[in-house]
Amino acid sequence: MATALKFLAFLMALMAARSALAATPEPPQKAFLAKFADMARRGAADSMADITRFPLKNAVHQEPSAISRAGFKHHFQLNAYPALAGCLKTKTPERAASGNSGLGEWVVDCEGNLFYFANVGGQWRHSGFENVNE
Repeated sequence: MATALKFLAFLMALMAARSALAATPEPPQKAFLAKFADMARRGAADSMADITRFPLKNAVHQEPSAISRAGFKHHFQLNAYPALAGCLKTKTPERAASGNSGLGEWVVDCEGNLFYFANVGGQWRHSGFENVNE
């Protein structure tokens, strides 16, 4: 009887842990990040705009707090996306800190250039950019 109760308690704990894991959102898929990095490397600002949520949240000193689709190409070049493509492809995304002003759910830190990503309607999108070096 005691063994059966221990086994039942174990099963309940296992189910609770599984439920907690299921509720935790997954980080952006590697395929999405590889595509994003490849577009950055090629300087394909227009293609990257297609996988970006607009207005793009922007936390960079002396820049607007939101970037429109029309302004994205300038933002893309100004913030050296192509030069950071290698980092974007190899770095593992981390859960973004709460209170990040809606920049995104996950972040990739490339030498203080923070690229944020969010799941929007079941699709991953580039959702924010922050430069913490300034």
